[in-house]
Amino acid sequence: MPTTQPSLITIPAWIVASSLVLFGSACADIDTPPSEGWVVADETPTMEAVASPVDQPPTIRPTTIERLDCELETSTFGETWWVEPHFNQFSANEGLYFAGSGYAGDGSTISVADGSTFSSNTANGLRSVDDAWKVGAFVDYQGGARIVDLASRATLVSTTSPHIAAVRVSPDGKQAAFITCGEDSSLITLVDLVTITSRELEVDLGSPCYSWAPTRTQAGFTSDGRFLVATTASGTLWSINTDTLAVQSVEPHGRLDDEALYGTIVSDMRVRPGTHEVATTGVDGTLRRWSLDDMSKIGDDIEVGYFRINEYTYAPQYDVSPVAFTPDGVTMAYVNRDGDVVVSNSAGSSVLPSPAAPPEYLEYGRTANIPVTLSFGPSGRRLGVSYYWGAGIWGCPGAAIARRGSVEIDVPAVVQLDERGYATVPISVSSGHPVVAIRAVTRDSEAPTFAIDNGQLMFWNATASEQVVTLEADDGSARSQVTVRLRLIQ
Repeated sequence: MPTTQPSLITIPAWIVASSLVLFGSACADIDTPPSEGWVVADETPTMEAVASPVDQPPTIRPTTIERLDCELETSTFGETWWVEPHFNQFSANEGLYFAGSGYAGDGSTISVADGSTFSSNTANGLRSVDDAWKVGAFVDYQGGARIVDLASRATLVSTTSPHIAAVRVSPDGKQAAFITCGEDSSLITLVDLVTITSRELEVDLGSPCYSWAPTRTQAGFTSDGRFLVATTASGTLWSINTDTLAVQSVEPHGRLDDEALYGTIVSDMRVRPGTHEVATTGVDGTLRRWSLDDMSKIGDDIEVGYFRINEYTYAPQYDVSPVAFTPDGVTMAYVNRDGDVVVSNSAGSSVLPSPAAPPEYLEYGRTANIPVTLSFGPSGRRLGVSYYWGAGIWGCPGAAIARRGSVEIDVPAVVQLDERGYATVPISVSSGHPVVAIRAVTRDSEAPTFAIDNGQLMFWNATASEQVVTLEADDGSARSQVTVRLRLIQ
């Protein structure tokens, strides 16, 4: 294990100035049917069948980091020409880290146990999950978005709108929010996932809304589901009370009034778990915290770094300055002006230096290896960092992985192709954890062509034949392999 050590600094002012407020669960009674354009799937399972953290706690309970002498457990590098963060998060058992930062949902999955990196497509299109990884929000690159029961892969509710700017699931899995861009305003649709009913609210999120760039429009729920928070590149932070639909706003770092394609006033936004508090970072080089009850500012500014990415590529350019909280809301991580991660709580603060990218990645003046996104694991003792040129996992004292025996994989033996030679085959995986990554697929022939996408084996341009396929699955605590003979028929 590499032994990159942090440097210790003083206790931050944000700890002294803030108070941790805990709230109970509060979900609105919503009885309005979904509006036109929204589709509720037939025989949709109710949320009683999709257990929320209230009914079934996550695998790992968060605890406070008493000491901040964290170490870099593993890091990976890869050349890139397009960085577009869309889903960067640990699995529920903290054994897998999904670093989704590439074009059209591309990304890597990292095994915490051995540091191996593979492309599994498990998080392809995924934008948000609840705390227990029971419900997920997906976007479709051809347009539209959907809320999915991750266990059965059943769609709970979906829309075909091509202008989805953001879609989020509440931490308790009982609510979802869709933000749709319009010419003069944005439509926010709140969906009660217990009753599968919805309410709509038009809000002027400002121009530009950037439906094509999911990093520009950000959204999140408070832990109790009381508030939905959203912000866009124009610079306004919006708070929507999910009970009353009352709207409040503030400009946390100024405002962008012109339709500039480059530059983002609010670089990142994160709700502090267990509170009605949100943290924002901006291009003014500050991190600020806001009360969602009255949109008042909390405490003093914190100096942070912000960095422009994709400057020397065809990808859209924008500024990043990530921030993250542990699940208990006690520890915060952000990036300083040197491009290193700072982790702070009441025990003090420490700096986690960014791994240097290989020199060949930095020729022609391309972007340095700066942190683009930050995400703590469920235990609060492990931090995943997606850098511009790769990813890293930092382990703090007490970090561990829940272990189990094996992962069982089941694939149908017969595949029915359509007239185009196309078919999707569900992969059934039995595991003690709600997400499993398919690490690898091998076959005895170059034809037909197939790929893995969100738990399905996909064939296209195939012909009737027999194929021997080997699948390897990993749920973050165990890894298994199975070889099956598939008979393709038309």
